[in-house]
Amino acid sequence: MADQYAQSRENQRPTEIPAIRWDEPPEGPVLVLLDQTRLPAEEVELVCTDAPALVEAIRTLAVRGAPLLGIAGAYGVALAAARGFDVDEAAASLASARPTAVNLSYGARRAQAAHLAVLRGGGDQKQAADAALAAARALHEEDAQASARMATHGLALLDELLPGGNHRILTHCNTGALVSGG
Repeated sequence: MADQYAQSRENQRPTEIPAIRWDEPPEGPVLVLLDQTRLPAEEVELVCTDAPALVEAIRTLAVRGAPLLGIAGAYGVALAAARGFDVDEAAASLASARPTAVNLSYGARRAQAAHLAVLRGGGDQKQAADAALAAARALHEEDAQASARMATHGLALLDELLPGGNHRILTHCNTGALVSGG
C-alpha cells in the first residue's frame, strides 16, 4: 500500500513539490506522487513501489487530473517493467482504475507498446523496461511543454485583453502543475 511510505511535510513552508516524479533509490525504482487528498492542509508524498499501489492511489484520488493520470499510467507500466512484473497485467489494471479517464489508458498503452516493441525486436527485459520508462518520460515532457505553451499563450491573451498586468486569476477545479506534467 502506498501510504505506508507517506512522507509528511506538515508545519513546513509550502514548496513546489512536483505532482509526480520517478525516483531510483537503492531498493529499486519508485513513483512518487503528491497526495492530493491531503491538500491544502498537508503536503504528503506517496511512494508507489508497484502498479497495485499506484492503482490504489488513482482510485482514492490521491492522483487526479487528466494529463497527470496519463503520465501516471505510463510510469506505472514502466514501474512494473522495471521491477519484473507482468506489464500487460499492470497496464490493464491501471487502465481500469478509472475507466472513464482516457488519458490514463492512453499513457499505460503508450508505455506498454514501447515495452512490447523492444521485446518483439529481439531486445531483453531490461531494454524493454528502459523503453517503457523512456515512453513515460517522453509523455511527461510533452505534457510539461504543452502546459508551458498554454500558460504563455494565456498570459499573452490576458495582457492583450487586460493591459496593465498584475492579473489575478481564480481557477476552477484542478489546474496547472498539480494535474499535469509541469
